[in-house]
Amino acid sequence: MPVLSYFTVVGSTLVALLMLADVTLEKSARLPNSANAVGLPSPWRPPAENSQGVFQAEKKHDSVRRRASPS
Repeated sequence: MPVLSYFTVVGSTLVALLMLADVTLEKSARLPNSANAVGLPSPWRPPAENSQGVFQAEKKHDSVRRRASPS
């Protein structure tokens, strides 16, 4: 099974590289945890059902439907 041996070699090589990087790279300070959501937009909410745009769209849809229906 050449695929199994390939994944064994590549996997062990990647793990060895991770360990080498951990030893050689300098340790940095931990990043501070923050629960602030500064700069995020507010969640989108659909328009209310009784808004003027909904009524206008319904009127337009009805008028198009009346013109398209066979008389």
